[in-house]
Amino acid sequence: FNAAVGQSSSGDDQASRSSLEEVIVTAQRREQSIMEVPIAVSVASGKTMESFNLETSHDLQFLFPGITFAVSSSTSQISLRGVGTGYSGPGLSNSVSVYTDESYVSQQVGSQQLFYDMESVQVLKGPQGTLYGRNTTGGAMLYSTKNPDLESYSGYVQAGFAELETTELEAAFNIPLSSTLALRLAGKVNDRDEGHVTNILNGTKIGGEEEIGFRAKLLWQPSDRLSLIFKYEQIELESNDEGSIRAQIGTGLQCFYCEDGALDGSALGFYETNQTPIAVSEQAVLDNLGYQAMAGAGLRHIMDIEIKALNIDFNITDSLTLSSVTQLREMDRTGGQDQDGSPYDALHAFAGRFSTGEKGGIQFESLTQELKLASEFDGPFNFVLGTSYLEDDNEFTLGYMGILFGYGLLGRTEHDIESTSYYLDGSYELSNALTFTAGVRNTKDEQDLTTFAFGATGRARSSFSDTTYRVVLDYDISDSLMIYGSFNTGFKSGGYNGSWFGVTPEVEPEEIDSFELGAKYTGDSFSFEAAFFDYDWEKLQVAVLSNDAGGSIQENADAEMTGFEFSSTFTPSDNITIGLAGTWLDGEYSNYSASTHVPASSITPGARGFVGAVREDLSGYRLANAPEISLNGHITYSFLASANLDAELSALFYHSDEYDMTAGASGLARIDKQDSMTIVNLNLTLRHRDGWQTDFYVRNATDQEYYTEKTTQPQGAFGAPALPRVAGARIRYNF
Repeated sequence: FNAAVGQSSSGDDQASRSSLEEVIVTAQRREQSIMEVPIAVSVASGKTMESFNLETSHDLQFLFPGITFAVSSSTSQISLRGVGTGYSGPGLSNSVSVYTDESYVSQQVGSQQLFYDMESVQVLKGPQGTLYGRNTTGGAMLYSTKNPDLESYSGYVQAGFAELETTELEAAFNIPLSSTLALRLAGKVNDRDEGHVTNILNGTKIGGEEEIGFRAKLLWQPSDRLSLIFKYEQIELESNDEGSIRAQIGTGLQCFYCEDGALDGSALGFYETNQTPIAVSEQAVLDNLGYQAMAGAGLRHIMDIEIKALNIDFNITDSLTLSSVTQLREMDRTGGQDQDGSPYDALHAFAGRFSTGEKGGIQFESLTQELKLASEFDGPFNFVLGTSYLEDDNEFTLGYMGILFGYGLLGRTEHDIESTSYYLDGSYELSNALTFTAGVRNTKDEQDLTTFAFGATGRARSSFSDTTYRVVLDYDISDSLMIYGSFNTGFKSGGYNGSWFGVTPEVEPEEIDSFELGAKYTGDSFSFEAAFFDYDWEKLQVAVLSNDAGGSIQENADAEMTGFEFSSTFTPSDNITIGLAGTWLDGEYSNYSASTHVPASSITPGARGFVGAVREDLSGYRLANAPEISLNGHITYSFLASANLDAELSALFYHSDEYDMTAGASGLARIDKQDSMTIVNLNLTLRHRDGWQTDFYVRNATDQEYYTEKTTQPQGAFGAPALPRVAGARIRYNF
């Protein structure tokens, strides 16, 4: 994989070689060596992802520098170099774009990637507004799955087990059907029966889940100039994880309905909660709406995603390729959460339906289309010209149940987006060593938001447009050393806080200017990449609390960031690879006087309450999800265990300073913080020459307690504890 666990070498078994291979990336929308790309890119091959036991996109923060993930019930909130979004409700999107097999994934909900049969992952740092368009002020994540192969029948079958009653099955089959037609089938089932959090009210376990993924790809290549790949993918997730549970925060600061101080979290362990089970009275309502819920148990999160995509590449000439990428992505999701933090049947929230027979409480339907013309001339000039189209139809339905609101109170938000953009990016070699690159993109969004709440209807329409551009100079000092300087602009579309209680004020577009100076070096056994960057935001979209909106909304602030990032890989011998990477961030809100937090409650003295919110000036506070120092490291040692058995030992290391998980850590108590943490993952792989492979692994070997998400809501403080130490094993057969 690429240097520093992410930036200058790659290959199926590069860890066992002292010579680093050339890395090919598509960061500039065409295939290039990473040494030709004046962008900070982290990349890992599918083999590298398997070697370090990366199971989901959340694990990438342990491998690559400058990434933090906030994950809760399949919702993935990504921050690159401190740039991200902490809110995933209707009307707004993330600041880091996700692309899967070149198709844009427009929503945070359901965007967490389950890794199986992967080809590679690329992480592009810094604004990518020219090449990747809307909502890339932080960067872009490019996931690629394996394509069918016309040459041979091949694949693998894998089974595994781990602690927490975890079992998994995974397989992939490449099937050539003719000289021009091939099929690739892949699937994975990951079933964790035992949750890692105990509900002390009834002894049940929370956090168990089952993930199922199935993918079929059909390749038709009627000639050397034309290829078509059709993809069908189905993803299912079912869990008894309520998304996040009551956070352990100390006496008098947790829930608005608590009469007993012991219920505020001070008496709870890190992996304990006091979530209220579903009451008999609530079960009748949920049964009528088609939910899988039982009295005495928690609400289950259920998510179904269906993807249909078609990628077409046509070589018009030997130096011009026309590409089309079309995708239809549909998602339904239901789920719920106890929000009163007490043993009383006071307040449950759930993603609901208005009536029996309707679809899930959160529905997305997203159609994307992109056309791209890319050159590969022998001369000094090359370009990429393209246009993209997005049509999103989204519906969010939220219900409240319990003695505070009665049973079955519902509100719904419908949010539709139509986005079009046009872009041109080109590079010109001024000399054998000096290259000038420039690009421009124009984007226009049309949005329509409708809310239905408490019998009233609200509607808002808006239009946002912007032109983003980049200018880059890169210079090859030698065949192995390149330096570059760039100026990039980024644009994140505005929108509406589609709250559960009505339409709240419009959020203005976010704009960012980025200066970056970088260097890349690749030698026979050592690679190094470094970048210094300076960001300046206008109208940064920041998530804050709002009781009137029923939870979180976003507001605009100004901010600035200075940072440095490096990554390196060293292979001192044929069987040892060492990597080290790090990020330093110095970012703050330069002008932000609008932030809110929840004050002490007037319902229960000393407890955080469901009553109003006060303003707090966060100017000068550090940006959320931007630890000052974070470090990544790895070491891999390969050796011959016997005449027919190869062995590989690997360790993955990640350390982060403490950081705020929301703006200002959500108020004067500063609850929403992630303490400094150190994560170590260990793996032993045994490969037999006849195709059998066995893996033994320990994830979170230091048993570090940390949160994957933490946020204070008007009803109290919530957190999603990450898994404790988990050991497991897998057996695999490759053919």
